[in-house]
Amino acid sequence: MLLDGDAVKPGGSALAQMRLEHPAVPARGDRFVVRQYSPSRTIGGGAVIEPVASKRRRHHAEGLESLAVHESGSLEARLLQRLEAEARPASTQALAQALAEPVAEVEKALAALAAGAEVAQPTNGRWLAAARWADARGTIEREVRAYCERLPARYGIGKGELKSGLKGQMENALFDAAFDALVGEQVLEQKGERVRPADSPWEPPAEMVAALEKLEADIEAEGFLVPDNAQWQAKLGAGAQEVAALGSFLGRLVRVNAELTYTARQMDDLKRRLATWFAKSEALTVADFRGFTGASRKYAVPLLEHCDRVGWTVRVGDERKRGGRG
Repeated sequence: MLLDGDAVKPGGSALAQMRLEHPAVPARGDRFVVRQYSPSRTIGGGAVIEPVASKRRRHHAEGLESLAVHESGSLEARLLQRLEAEARPASTQALAQALAEPVAEVEKALAALAAGAEVAQPTNGRWLAAARWADARGTIEREVRAYCERLPARYGIGKGELKSGLKGQMENALFDAAFDALVGEQVLEQKGERVRPADSPWEPPAEMVAALEKLEADIEAEGFLVPDNAQWQAKLGAGAQEVAALGSFLGRLVRVNAELTYTARQMDDLKRRLATWFAKSEALTVADFRGFTGASRKYAVPLLEHCDRVGWTVRVGDERKRGGRG
């Protein structure tokens, strides 16, 4: 298929993309001839410009410029062009294969480009065009800053949420490399799974802290017979989720299941009560648990299941034993 014209006159030349009937292993610069089947005759010839090529469009200016670089550009120019088209960091070996050049020569060219700050090496042995690397870093940083401005009560955006939100804009491998670089260079600060700008110290809004303290008091008012989540969320209104997120991040609220949330102080108290029980008894039944907590079965069962999960207790049949973290 001709790319820059509709026909080639005798003695003329043109850029074309060849589609072969069978696989071939050409190298850049290899000569070839084109023969017609019947009647058998030679109708043309040429030289290979791009051995590993993607499908190209006819009369596409950008594509023709790209081929011009492939045809007569330096190895550095061809490498830079290839990296600008890569959606993820590419290895030295993959670049050498794509350009049909010796690995040693590609390594030298990449070193020259790196010295001129035209390419970046996000991870050892993998390369990316400097502009694409800067774009990826900038995109992640902007997204983190926008989230923190939008939701100041939260420490920052969850890394998983951030990565998922940018999935359509960059490959996972590029995200991982750019994110790690931003954290390593202290542009971003990560605490647990949440991330925020390192130059923007976090202080939860005073009104949110006050709301959290009020919620803690309401939850603790009836001992272990706490209001279910739907009740206190309705009481708090529109800001309930933000208050809950703040309490969870600060470790002041513990969600036992989908219906019940306790304060950290209540859970510390529960751990002490369990330790006191196991100091004098090897086994604990649901009835025993209800006896020293005052919790009905509605609350006792979810609380005991939580104790199993965190290792304070171990279920053995219908009883509990002291857990490794009890």
